[in-house]
Amino acid sequence: VSLQGLIIQNGSGTYTERWPGEPLVQCGGGIWNAGRLSLMDSTVSGNTANEYGSGIWSTGALTVDRSRIYGNGKPRDGGGIWSSGELIVRDSIVAGNEAWWNGGGIWSSGKMQVERSNVTGNTAEYYGGGIASDMGQATVVDSTSATTWPAIFDAATGSLAIKTDGALTYNATTGALSATL
Repeated sequence: VSLQGLIIQNGSGTYTERWPGEPLVQCGGGIWNAGRLSLMDSTVSGNTANEYGSGIWSTGALTVDRSRIYGNGKPRDGGGIWSSGELIVRDSIVAGNEAWWNGGGIWSSGKMQVERSNVTGNTAEYYGGGIASDMGQATVVDSTSATTWPAIFDAATGSLAIKTDGALTYNATTGALSATL
């Protein structure tokens, strides 16, 4: 399915199983995706869910192009976007989202690619104010992550950390990028 030129706002999550056999949780305040979805030239804002993905919840393939995901929250994980499938965010803004646990802007446990995007002003109580990648594959190219708290998994360094089988950390103060495998 392709959605283009939409404003999706002020929605409330759907109750669903996150994983088979688990109790129902509220997910996907703006968009709930379990298939293949392309979102283009759209805005997702002001949505809520109590558990996962206030803006967008996706277990399928999700591509976000030239869109704004902002002001969503405050679920447990993934204020702007929560994804356990394949996620591509391209030429987009993910800003001002909140999570009370991890991934204020984006939380992903699948394959994630963020290209030419601005992830800024998002917050999380624990890890990944901007982006939290939990044991997935993560690639961040020509993108910025700024003014997010906590910005990284290790609060002692930089503004972006991605937890995979190793860790990738960007230190905004020194401009250093380091990887641990």
